[in-house]
Amino acid sequence: MADDWQPECGSLLEGQGLHLAALASLIAVLTWVELAFPSLREGRAWLVAGVAAAIAHQVWVLAWWRLELYRRAVSRRLGAAGFRIFGAGFALLAFVRLATVVGAGLATPGSLAIPRAIAWPVAALLVAPIVWLLDSVARHFGFARAIGGDHFFQKYREAGLCRAGIFRHVPNAMYTVGFLAPWAVGIACASSTALLLAAFNHAYIWVHYYATERPDMARIHP
Repeated sequence: MADDWQPECGSLLEGQGLHLAALASLIAVLTWVELAFPSLREGRAWLVAGVAAAIAHQVWVLAWWRLELYRRAVSRRLGAAGFRIFGAGFALLAFVRLATVVGAGLATPGSLAIPRAIAWPVAALLVAPIVWLLDSVARHFGFARAIGGDHFFQKYREAGLCRAGIFRHVPNAMYTVGFLAPWAVGIACASSTALLLAAFNHAYIWVHYYATERPDMARIHP
């Protein structure tokens, strides 16, 4: 990476006490729900895999973001390849994360009494804003910035926050809208297990926002 900028001053573990406490609480709630509703145990393997994939994804992002933002360790050790390695890992783990929800839905279809005539149109309605989000990302700042390019490149720091497309109308659209995808899968499959995993994923991504991204962005875009 050719960008010449100085690392920020801060702790690599800032906000991670909140992260651990919130994650423990979410897992406790997930376990209680599973115990309260025995029918969910049919998809338990997918629940466990989904939780593990979500944790791996968010810890991957946390580690690479903070090592670069506060130490410049990625660019100093790996150069231009650093961001590409981070991005490849991000994409793979994001795919696995969604794939576990799909797997849960396919393993436990119809566990909720939702007629297809209702489930599929509702799922389609949820997909529509996701398409808008992807279009806005592609048009206005690109996928490199969407996965955290502000932590790595000075040009994104200087660009300021995006207020175009969906980002003009929906606060925190990456979190609010992007994580409707697991909900759409769960509803389309009428799967209680997939919907429970969707709820966990959506709640847990907000933990990432408050524990990691918000304090980081306060330094990047003061």
